[in-house]
Amino acid sequence: GNYRNDEARAALRELPGTEIQLERLDKKASARLVRSMLGKGGKNPALVDYLYGQTEGNIFFLVEVLRVLAQRAGQLDLVAEHALPADLLTGGIEQLVDRRLGQLSAAARALLELAAVAGRQLDLKVLTRACAGPDLSGWLTDCMNAMVLETPQGELQFAHDKIRERLLKQLDPSRRRLLHLQIADAIQVEYGDDKTQAPALAHHYDKAGAPEKALAYYLTAAKEAARLYAVVDARAHYAGALGALAGLPATAERRRQQVDTLVSLVSISLWAEPAEQLVAKLTEAESLLLALKAGGDFTPADQARLANVYFFLGRSTSTLCAYDRAISYFRKASEAAAQCGDDGLRVVSLGSMARCLQLQGNFGACWGLMKESLDWLSAQEYRNEWARNEWARVNGSMGMSLVVQGRVKEGMERMQETLRRSQDPTYVTRHIYMVICHLFLQDWTAMREHAQQCAVACEQTKDELMLCCAVWMLSWAESWLGFHEESAL
Repeated sequence: GNYRNDEARAALRELPGTEIQLERLDKKASARLVRSMLGKGGKNPALVDYLYGQTEGNIFFLVEVLRVLAQRAGQLDLVAEHALPADLLTGGIEQLVDRRLGQLSAAARALLELAAVAGRQLDLKVLTRACAGPDLSGWLTDCMNAMVLETPQGELQFAHDKIRERLLKQLDPSRRRLLHLQIADAIQVEYGDDKTQAPALAHHYDKAGAPEKALAYYLTAAKEAARLYAVVDARAHYAGALGALAGLPATAERRRQQVDTLVSLVSISLWAEPAEQLVAKLTEAESLLLALKAGGDFTPADQARLANVYFFLGRSTSTLCAYDRAISYFRKASEAAAQCGDDGLRVVSLGSMARCLQLQGNFGACWGLMKESLDWLSAQEYRNEWARNEWARVNGSMGMSLVVQGRVKEGMERMQETLRRSQDPTYVTRHIYMVICHLFLQDWTAMREHAQQCAVACEQTKDELMLCCAVWMLSWAESWLGFHEESAL
């Protein structure tokens, strides 16, 4: 027979026989189980990821979740064809979780609710401070015995996130907000100005209904994540900041913060979101600045903000291949930057305009603008990453242009120099430049290599549009190399 060891009575445990402990499945084993149950539909990677994320390899949970998804879909082999709910807590799982929670006293459960709000992994220092400092050893023992908490690799956490989900689901919204505030205040006191705590503080103050504090921590978290090239996290934090701003009075300074946040978000999302969405964000930013101007509250710093908005409108529209519109925006950005004395943005706007002319096939008109931009950026001696990345964009464009015109040696030297000097792992365009050069040279092996590098980088940064380009180019190269089965994938 079989039984769950957390629910077995002593008499059952003492029966003669060999006990086999069934551990959680890893992701590969979970995938094999899903395939055995669903057949062809079980090969869907998104479905396997979803099921593993929901169940963490717990076989009972996995079978139970599949049973409920099959009921929703109408039959088991249609599960992969239907939308998957973000959160799924089935009746069978709820009963199991409730039996475990039922072993705890009311006081122990109340503290466990505070822990559930804190997160899956628990920081005992924060938890102790948040609950006003009682000794937690007895509570920990009770929770471990009830198998609601565990310490794999010495880290205290909920035994399964479904336990935490069940606790959160049953919390009254007002009490949940209060608990988030307790946790946030405890983190702030315990860790002070530690920037690594900014994401947690932003989240908890946001959920506590304290948008001003949440905004400050979201922006700190976003800037720190961007500095560390964690652009996916940075995007989420900037989006959180915009949400917090929506809950604050629309003063002039808040409008400026909204503009800055929108531009920062767009600047790291150019290949991650549909260009139409980016244009909508930037149009909103432009409207906010023009409203300040109409109200007579337009400063030189706002002029610089407007220049940046036009610059990224140019970048966004160029990804739509609307090059005439993009050139118009880059011209506006250059003029606005000149008015506020930002020579860097002025020449970078000219360089971006030149790339649009290049993509239109107007090599004669683009070359002078590229050279002016490149000379200014080179004079900066690559003193910051922004200048290095912009230099790489312009130098890479010039190298690609030379290769296309048949000046292969000179062009490829520029391309190699671009790869060597650009160290930002989130700057994926450099790989596409190399792919295009090797496409014109019909060097399918090199084209395939750089397309693979681009695809790997895009998967890490979630730059979906550039990933599509990379996969398309990869398939093209593989087809020419005779790898027809791979190219079809």
